[in-house]
Amino acid sequence: MEIGIALAVLSGVALVVEIYTSTFYLLAVAMALAVGSAVAFMGLASSWAFGAVGVTALLGLLAAHLMRQRLLKRTTESVKLAAEDTGNLVRVESVSVEGLRVAYRGSVWQGRLIKGEGGVPVAPGDMLRIAGREGNDLLLASINKPQNVRG
Repeated sequence: MEIGIALAVLSGVALVVEIYTSTFYLLAVAMALAVGSAVAFMGLASSWAFGAVGVTALLGLLAAHLMRQRLLKRTTESVKLAAEDTGNLVRVESVSVEGLRVAYRGSVWQGRLIKGEGGVPVAPGDMLRIAGREGNDLLLASINKPQNVRG
């Protein structure tokens, strides 16, 4: 029973970390730990609980990997959407080690400077131009740089 509680707590921790990282992989791990916890609460031996965690983790991680690959695949529609954003201006909200947070289309987006602009100083309030998109991340350039530059 104690193993069931420990696995349930670990599942909750993995789920909370997943909410902040959005990787899909930790979601698979959280689900595997929850399955192991359920097996332990059914009164089966701890070896069955850990076996359930292992099997569910393998299947879940494979599913998460396939889903992530599918979501990252460039389609004609995603290319068209990225092209619609190219050239538009964004305002820098914050600068951190992880990248830039910029205001665009009424919300805050994750962004990063394109290659060759890493040394350009950027501060909150600065205006940048969208040079492209990579998933939900905006590739950004200073206003006087040419457009359609891949990062």
